[in-house]
Amino acid sequence: MSAHITPILGCILILYTMQKSDIRAGDFPKPMPRPKIGLVLGGGGARGLAHVGVLNVLKELRIPVDYIAGTSMGAIAGGLFAAGMSVEEIEILTRTLDWRDVLNDKPSRHYRSFRRKEEDNLNLMGFEVGFNDGKIFFPRGLIAGQKLSFVLRTQTLAVAGISDFDKLPIPFRAVATDIETGDMVILANGNLPLAMRASMSVPSVFSPVEINGMILVDGALVDNVPVDVVRSMGADIIIAVDVGEPLLKRDELSSLMGITVQVFNVLTQKRVDEQVATLNEKDVLIRPELGDIGSSDFMRFAESIRIGEEAARSAAKSLGRYSVSIEEYAAFLNMKNARTLQSMQIDYIQLGGDLRNDRRVYHRLKTSLGRPLDLAQLRKDLNDIYELGDYEQVDFNLLEESGRYALQINGKRKSWGPNYLRFGLVMSMDLEGAGSVNVLTLYRMTKLNSRGGEWKHLLRIGDFPKYETEFYQPLHHRGIFFVAPNFSAEKFQANVFSPQSPDATATYSAYQFRMGSDLGIVISNSAEGRVGLTRTYGQASATVGSNLPDVTIRGAGILARLRFDNLDNPSFPKFGSSSIVQYYSSRKSLGADSSYQGLRLGYLKTLTAGKHTWILSLEGGSSLGSRLPVYDQWMLGGFLHLSAYNPHQITGDRYLYGSAIYMFHVAKSSSPYSEGIYAGLVAETGNAWNTNQSISTNDLKYSYSILLGIDTIVGPLYLGCSFSDTFTKKYYVNLGRTF
Repeated sequence: MSAHITPILGCILILYTMQKSDIRAGDFPKPMPRPKIGLVLGGGGARGLAHVGVLNVLKELRIPVDYIAGTSMGAIAGGLFAAGMSVEEIEILTRTLDWRDVLNDKPSRHYRSFRRKEEDNLNLMGFEVGFNDGKIFFPRGLIAGQKLSFVLRTQTLAVAGISDFDKLPIPFRAVATDIETGDMVILANGNLPLAMRASMSVPSVFSPVEINGMILVDGALVDNVPVDVVRSMGADIIIAVDVGEPLLKRDELSSLMGITVQVFNVLTQKRVDEQVATLNEKDVLIRPELGDIGSSDFMRFAESIRIGEEAARSAAKSLGRYSVSIEEYAAFLNMKNARTLQSMQIDYIQLGGDLRNDRRVYHRLKTSLGRPLDLAQLRKDLNDIYELGDYEQVDFNLLEESGRYALQINGKRKSWGPNYLRFGLVMSMDLEGAGSVNVLTLYRMTKLNSRGGEWKHLLRIGDFPKYETEFYQPLHHRGIFFVAPNFSAEKFQANVFSPQSPDATATYSAYQFRMGSDLGIVISNSAEGRVGLTRTYGQASATVGSNLPDVTIRGAGILARLRFDNLDNPSFPKFGSSSIVQYYSSRKSLGADSSYQGLRLGYLKTLTAGKHTWILSLEGGSSLGSRLPVYDQWMLGGFLHLSAYNPHQITGDRYLYGSAIYMFHVAKSSSPYSEGIYAGLVAETGNAWNTNQSISTNDLKYSYSILLGIDTIVGPLYLGCSFSDTFTKKYYVNLGRTF
């Protein structure tokens, strides 16, 4: 009996104790909530791609993130993650993004206007400066971030319209620097892509971003690992990732660039050390050993991601303390990825910023209303507006009001415009001393009227001086039809060769003036047609072979041209083609010395497989039965125009030329502005004849060349050795575009 009484007395005692302590059923202590985790992603340019590897490991370990603060590249990775992109999506973007293209403001050549493509053939450097009121103005950065901004916009469309960063799937902060005051700016609201872009605006590399009247640059200047920022957001535990470059060693401080980099690193490292010192034993610091990967080595993305993963796994023991159950982590992912990109129907379009009063813009917008947003078409629209040449940046935003979406397109006019200078250098010579070196200056005046009138001046100084000018006036805001009066004056030398000798028998010193006016049509970005009147006057006097008579040139006639160009690269093309059809009719009735005709046809095609590229070309010309004056005959000879022969050694009233070029991509450059190094083989054939009866394949001339091509900041540099079918040999050094 007593064995049954004992448990009963125990129950009575428990009930009595609960009553005395005022505890009721269901009031047992609940488990402590998990600590709030804040992720800090530091800046480091391309080294910041290691953040993707760290995010991968955090997912593997099932560690939820409650707050994110990032600086520079850390703001990009953190902002994308905070906006709802999965780790897998961020990694795919990192690995598939064309970093060379994104970090180059020029639109893909496919999108460039034919007028801008024409300038490619002049071998001008890509950098331009403003020249206004007698003063030179420089851009505020080498890169305006046109393409990068588009990528950030499109990748964060799911959170378009959210201006409070606390309302993102993960609360987020981006750190930037007010370059006017030197103050740290914590971006907690506004336009998310713009905040990310501002945080990574490395001074002098990226143009600064203006937000709320502040001129913002890279946040690394004030807080490269913003531990304090994420802690102030409410984080209990900090996971900080530092990808900054270590200080250079003594032997690396022997150049201006090395000293400059070191000064920047010293300024940022002191603040980083202060932030790291605030971490306690509960926090986790991850420092990937990125070695010699520099802040601009974006092409080493795979290596950076791998090193980031290795660094995070080496801290797995410390990180594992904050791992949650499979169910809890699934709930975190569901919350984080709740916002997905829906098909947003565009109801109307707004123009903002400096685009508001530019009537030309409306004719370049092809994005359809009443349909889901077409990102490919939007990209083309933005490129078409950017190609006007007046804007530093053309961007977009999506605005939502009462369930209706507005596509807002904004433009920021170039602060160094509207008149621009570009410079270039061209050189062609053989090791026998023949050739020329010339410096180029292009001065382009824009916005001369509301229809986009431009006045271009080209000055060539050197062995063959020349001045050329053209006024380009569209006849409508759509820019399809145009008129283009033009004028040029140049001085040059012309050699005369005998058929029996490769050496010049006479040399003429000549000058020539040409004026004309064209009526043209822009068929597409890749094609343009022109027809116009042209008049020429010149004089040539013999300087070698002084017994030869002087030559006076009086030309006048009708010139018609149809040109096509969709090559992907004018220096080292891999894809695309180009062609030309040109007809000239000299008329005595217009003031010419003689009446004659000339027709020229040309075609070039490029094919690429991996590192192998083949460039095939064929061209020819005819006088159509008439006899050409000596100064207007077709000419062959010189680099990649029968390279084993002297420039203009072969002349006639009819000509035929063909070439096959094989290029092997030996080495890629880590710079987005260079294609690297190529090695190539060239086979050429052709000749010129004076009558149809004399044309024969039996007297075709042949040339074979070995090339080394280097893509430099001043243009493509070729070193070549050429052999003719008679075993004559020439060595070339050529700087300038040849396709």
